[in-house]
Amino acid sequence: MKVLMSVFSAFLILTMAASAAPLPDTDTIPPSLDPWKAWVLHGEEKRFCPTSYNDGETFRCVWPSALDLDLDRNGGRFNQQWLVFVEGRVPLPGSETHWPLNVKVDEKPVPVVKKNGMPSVLMTPGRHRVEGTFVWHALPEMIRIPAKSGLVNLSVDGRKIDFPQLDSNGRLWLQNRKQSPAEQDRLDIRVCRLVNDTIPMRISTLFQINVSGRAREITLQGALPEHFIPLSLDSRLPARISPEGELFVQARPGRWEIRVMTRSKGPVQSVKPARMPYGEEIWAFQSQNQLRMVKVEGVPSVDATRTDIPENWKRFPAFIVRPGDQMRFKEIRRGDPEPAPDQISLKRTWWLDFDGKGFTIRDRITGTMSRQWYLAMNPPAILGRVSVDGSDQLITLHGKDQKPGVELRKGRLDLVAESRFEASAKDVPAVGWDHDFESVTGVLNLPPGWRLLTVDGVDAMPGTWFSRWTLLDLFLVLIISLSVWRLWNWRWGLLALLAVGLTWHEPGSPHLVWLHLLAAAALLRFMPEGWMRKIITLWSVGSFITLVALAIPFIVHQVRWGIYPQLEPVASHVRLQARQHETAGQAMDKAMPPLEDLAAKKMPSRIKSYVSSGAYTRKRVHARQQALMIQDPNALIQTGPGLPRWKWRSFRMKWNGPVEKSQQIHMWMLSPAVNLVLCFVRVFLLAFLIFRFTGFLRWKLPQTAFSFAAVLVCVLLIPGIAAGETRNTCYPPDTILKTLKQRLLEKPDCLPDCAESPQMKLTVDPDRVMILFKIHAAIETAVPLPGSLDLWRPARVLMDGSPAAGLMRDKGGLLWVLVPAGIHTATLIGHTPAGSSFRLPLAFKPRKVIVQSDGWQVEGINPEGRVEGGIKLIRTRQTSKDDFFRSAGTLPPFLRVERMLSLGLTWKVRTTVRRVSPAGTPVVVSVPLISGEAVTTAGVNVLDEQVQVNMDPGVREIRWDSTLQQKNVIKLKAPEDVPWTETWVLDVSPVWHCETAGIPVIHHQESGHWRPQWQPWPGEEVLISVSRPEAVPGQTVTIDAASLTLSPGKRFCKADLSLKIRSSRGGQHKIVLPGGIRLQQVKISGKTLPIREQGRDLIVPLRPGSQDVEVNWHRNSALSIAMRAPAVGIGKQAVNADVVFQMPGNRWILLTGGPRLGPAVLFWSYLLVIVIASIALGRVPWTPLRTGSWLLLGLGLTQVHPLVSIMIVGWLLVLGMRGKNPLPGGWLSFNAGQIILVFWTLAALSGLYVAIQTGLLGIPNMQISGNDSSAFRLHWT
Repeated sequence: MKVLMSVFSAFLILTMAASAAPLPDTDTIPPSLDPWKAWVLHGEEKRFCPTSYNDGETFRCVWPSALDLDLDRNGGRFNQQWLVFVEGRVPLPGSETHWPLNVKVDEKPVPVVKKNGMPSVLMTPGRHRVEGTFVWHALPEMIRIPAKSGLVNLSVDGRKIDFPQLDSNGRLWLQNRKQSPAEQDRLDIRVCRLVNDTIPMRISTLFQINVSGRAREITLQGALPEHFIPLSLDSRLPARISPEGELFVQARPGRWEIRVMTRSKGPVQSVKPARMPYGEEIWAFQSQNQLRMVKVEGVPSVDATRTDIPENWKRFPAFIVRPGDQMRFKEIRRGDPEPAPDQISLKRTWWLDFDGKGFTIRDRITGTMSRQWYLAMNPPAILGRVSVDGSDQLITLHGKDQKPGVELRKGRLDLVAESRFEASAKDVPAVGWDHDFESVTGVLNLPPGWRLLTVDGVDAMPGTWFSRWTLLDLFLVLIISLSVWRLWNWRWGLLALLAVGLTWHEPGSPHLVWLHLLAAAALLRFMPEGWMRKIITLWSVGSFITLVALAIPFIVHQVRWGIYPQLEPVASHVRLQARQHETAGQAMDKAMPPLEDLAAKKMPSRIKSYVSSGAYTRKRVHARQQALMIQDPNALIQTGPGLPRWKWRSFRMKWNGPVEKSQQIHMWMLSPAVNLVLCFVRVFLLAFLIFRFTGFLRWKLPQTAFSFAAVLVCVLLIPGIAAGETRNTCYPPDTILKTLKQRLLEKPDCLPDCAESPQMKLTVDPDRVMILFKIHAAIETAVPLPGSLDLWRPARVLMDGSPAAGLMRDKGGLLWVLVPAGIHTATLIGHTPAGSSFRLPLAFKPRKVIVQSDGWQVEGINPEGRVEGGIKLIRTRQTSKDDFFRSAGTLPPFLRVERMLSLGLTWKVRTTVRRVSPAGTPVVVSVPLISGEAVTTAGVNVLDEQVQVNMDPGVREIRWDSTLQQKNVIKLKAPEDVPWTETWVLDVSPVWHCETAGIPVIHHQESGHWRPQWQPWPGEEVLISVSRPEAVPGQTVTIDAASLTLSPGKRFCKADLSLKIRSSRGGQHKIVLPGGIRLQQVKISGKTLPIREQGRDLIVPLRPGSQDVEVNWHRNSALSIAMRAPAVGIGKQAVNADVVFQMPGNRWILLTGGPRLGPAVLFWSYLLVIVIASIALGRVPWTPLRTGSWLLLGLGLTQVHPLVSIMIVGWLLVLGMRGKNPLPGGWLSFNAGQIILVFWTLAALSGLYVAIQTGLLGIPNMQISGNDSSAFRLHWT
């Protein structure tokens, strides 16, 4: 009591102390860790640099400001401000040919070295000003500057350049010097083209022009090849294309590139330029092998890497085209009429029936399908259930032979099937399916009692009786048999061959002891008398005792395993665990994630959709359509035969290489009855061989009687001193340092929205643009400013009225500004570019835009002031000839019409019209409907079976939905003489089977689904034949498991019936209960239902899917000598049936009976062994016990371990021998023998006490085993 009070008091004190202690401060870092900050942050300095406002992983550690360049014909000077957060090298203007001189940082000379091909200086964290000079003999054409430089202020010969020619690689093109008369008005033109073999064919023509002299208008010939139409025009100079195909350009001095995209009017077999006034051209050819495979003829090829065509064109074949040449295309193949072969693998699992008359089979098929979009099973196998990606499928008839199978729609296949094979086990199909497989593996499960000798038709199958034989095993068995033959005669050699051969691979059988025994027997024949013969005699006696010690348990186990095969151990130590293994059917029942959980992103904002507001992507809409297509309420989806849950003796099969569908495997197996006979044959042969060995050995014990020697060896293990270092307790643990590093490097919680722009004010007049950009920043961060390097860039950037300290340009040409935390205003001032229009990109969109314009029309801002994309400004008053040079807005529009046919329970069509030509012009076209198509989307104008499409200038896409009349043949035909090209996509539910004819398919799969796609030329057509396969009759209710648990008592017996039922349609299920019961409770899926029996019938409702049914009842039954489980009708045959008796502790079980796989009472076989041993021991003359006494002693020893019984029997035999033959010899041997007898006696008396206590004070142990059974739990399967 005092101890308890002390413990309680200590607990109260600790609790009060804990409650009184202050809570730890988890927000601040302890001061003791401050010295370790630099240690843990070594190498992570850049992670403290400012990041982008929406990306915490993009660190911007070096910020340049505006670069000032003042250059002339003799040289120049530069200066620039830099804001550095991490020590490192900063690039300078210049290059190896134009090296900067007199470089100073903060007015101090610094060394300049090359890094990444550019001069650089080392800067420490902080603000710095770098300056330097250049010296040259003539103004260079180009000079390199730091690519991150945000703004460039360039002056050449004292004249300021408003729009310096600068590219994203940091190359600054300088104004040329005043030219001599010979150099004025010079024009150099090179032309190259990229031929893209799409439908229609597209040719991109690149004009590389060098203009010198005065600004002027030039005309470029040959922009349009013959029979091609302009599609787009990309030029930094004002340009337009005349109806005659001439390209007019308003040129000014410099180097320029102009791209003209054109398309063909129809199919192209050859192409040539209309004119080639600039000499030979280099043409690159981009093939589209999914559309057609062609061979280019008529023009010589050239190494593309040795030409000056654009870098991204050099990966295509290149050709030289001279005036008069014609590029011809020899068509080898169109589309993909023969896709790649299917690449699928099979993992097959067989379960042999307990009677050996058939197999239950589970197949797992994975891989890719490319050609055949259904799988069928060959007879005589019976396909019962198929699941694809966890969803059960309807089994239908396929092909001319009407074989059962399923339609497939995914290229990435994951199929699980259940089937039955009701035929002889000798010949079994290797795959069973009407399809070849790239690889096949399998597992064969045999029930208890069955043995597999060998298998034919499998490349590798370890574990069979024949495969376990090695050359060493054969050699040893032959050596043993030949030795017996040579020592005695051929009859005993044959007996040894059979006995050793049949027992060699049995668990616990004697192996090498035979060699010891034979070697000793052979030596005794020739060894003369002496001490060596005595040693060999002792060797032979020890070998014989070892043989008997191994043989006795082996014989016992062989007899037991023959009679009770469920007791036989398996090599893999796998036990029958019916309640611990989830069935494959359960794995197939796992629901797939709901379609609503699929990730969805918003459509591009510039899409006009008649379907909805445009908030669903095509992927999500398609997923919902697929869900509707595969759910047929009238389909009777088969539930299959169910899969066994037992696993006993398993054999793995493997085939090397592909396996054909016709391949068979032949199995040689032994049934339980044959195994029982073989067990007794092994026992008798082994017993005869051992018995005859007793007569073969001529033992001659030494006459000097017993000698004893005892050697005691004590080994003291001295542990070594650890060589590891002793931890210094002043160092923080690694976990603390890691936590410190994580805390120091935590990202701001404002990400990914650390900055916002509530308002932007745009003021534009004919010559100037000014933008006031309001920025709210939660932290110091980087924000992109309006504009870009190519479209518009400011001349000055102010932050709160002062020049911005940090300006950086990224690789995409966007200008970023470093914004401190707080509210700021960025001011951008620049000139309006030449031309009739320009765009103002907004990577960082403000919440509202206010515009003040003079002479400009502003597009891209809605009435509320919000901007979805960028802003486009168009001049309303022309001040020059720029009004003549409009961009691609005057080019004829071109569209792409995609029709997706979704054939499910209802047939639907989704039509999408996309703009291919550049936006900016309205489009009005009439798109014809498919025969039988009816538009269901509201707001769509249909006139004369044609949809009237009206696209605004900024709209890039329009779509609508329709229904399609179900019919046997669907005809698709591409219209002619229309400004669009068509694409057809077929998406078919497994409910339908389709065959296509017409032009070849270009794509068979999309995103892993079978969706054939066609891309026709005008006038081409496709015919789609549609049929609905007939369903295969099969069971719609499967009982995967049934368990009846009986708990007998003195007055009544409690019964619990548990069923796991799968149903594809639901309904009702009848259970026939035993008579004279009192129903207690009915549960379905854990919920109690008010269901009562009707007579003996119990009707339970079923829902589609899997459910657990539990029924509990009581039955009046007094305990009797014999007990029998009542008959319960569950309505269907269960694939896994268990009957369990929960026996009370006061019942003495004598015998059990039932199915083969159940409990076995081993006491009676043990008793038989004791009777035989008692008769043998009763004949031993030196003990006072006779047969009856040994029998009574043996009955008492049945309740202890057999080793304890052997120890007691041996003790009695030794005592008897000592009484007949006292121990002679020296004092050491005598005393050692006495000590051993004393300890042996104490151990024997302890064993006798345990045996008496167990046998007389409790219920005898009847040694019940098998199928996880015990004296209190009897389990049959």
